[in-house]
Amino acid sequence: MTNESGVKLITDVNLRTAGGMSSSYAAGWDEVTSLVKVMLGEEGVIESVNKEVPEQYIVRAYTDIVTKKILDKIGFDFDGTINDSRRIHEVLMQDILNERNIPISANGLVQYKADGYNNLQ
Repeated sequence: MTNESGVKLITDVNLRTAGGMSSSYAAGWDEVTSLVKVMLGEEGVIESVNKEVPEQYIVRAYTDIVTKKILDKIGFDFDGTINDSRRIHEVLMQDILNERNIPISANGLVQYKADGYNNLQ
């Protein structure tokens, strides 16, 4: 991004490890330490990989924590994987806008976001 004078600026730095990092660690490779070594220019990254890994099965398990229970209802998250939910997102947004008497149309919202626009433009 650039500022008003056209000078390039870093506006956000979001350092994260890869999604499979925990699986790599479970298999015997400390990916985080290796990444730090790469960033610091240290040696021994390739050597840190355990080349004699026994046959194993790794299962990743997530835990969801309920922070507040309001009603006895069940929710399923299918969007993007099983269900194309783009139209549902627009309908839901329009319902919310209508409920709050906000005179804005949500038509084209998903395509607008897909085109790279954010809520500020």
